[in-house]
Order: sequence, then structure tokens, then C-alpha cells
Amino acid sequence: MEAHPGALVVRTAAVYGRVGTGFPERILERVRAHGELEMVKDQTINPTSAIDLAERVVSLAGEELTGIVHLVGSGCCSWDEFARAVLDELDVAAPIYPLTSEQLHPRARRPGNGCLASERIDLLRPWREALHDWAREMRLG
Repeated sequence: MEAHPGALVVRTAAVYGRVGTGFPERILERVRAHGELEMVKDQTINPTSAIDLAERVVSLAGEELTGIVHLVGSGCCSWDEFARAVLDELDVAAPIYPLTSEQLHPRARRPGNGCLASERIDLLRPWREALHDWAREMRLG
């Protein structure tokens, strides 16, 4: 911001896309490999669709908005809730064991509340709606 005062900086979180190595794909890989999951229950995030994010960033680039904005999927959930939603959307049954951050022995400390809010721009559509569309794309291949 100091080097480019007229810049627009977009902060986001928990981004996942159609194909790749995002959180939903890693969840599916773990279930296929182990048949169950251990997921952190005491950290919250805004799951954010990469497609929604990209479309909105392009539209924001055409506006005269400057400074820092938060742009994430609307709504907030824990990582274990997000994992359950991924499996539900794909009709995959597997037990999920919710654990605390301390029980998972993380390599890096993460904030308990990673949810972002926005006062300057509207958030993206609700994360469950975007996840539903992601799952439909995954099923179509």
C-alpha cells in the first residue's frame, strides 16, 4: 500500500476450486485412503469458491476502489463442518472425528476465528451454495 497507494488489495480465505489440490480434494483423498477423518473443530473460516472470487476480482478491477477489502464466501463454519458438507454434497459416507487444534499438533498456530467480514463491499454468495455448484461440477467430471 505504501508503494502503490491507489492499489486494491483483496484478502480472502479458504479458497477451493473446481479441480486441483484444494481442501475438498484433500478431504476426498483422505477418506479414500483411510475411510475416516480427523478434522479440527475449533477453527472457523469462510469457504471461498475460486470461481466466485475470480469473477468478483475482475469486476472490482474495473471500479475505482482502493485500499484493502475482504472478499470471501458469505457465512462461516469450522473446518470439520466444511469437511462434512463436502462429503454430504458428494454422497460420501465416512466418520469425521472432530478434534481441537491442540489435539492435531499443528505445525503452525492458526487463529480460532479466521472468518473475515466486509464493510466496504458485499461478500460472495453463501459458501454452501457455492460448494453445491462445485460438487455438481465434480460429479459431471
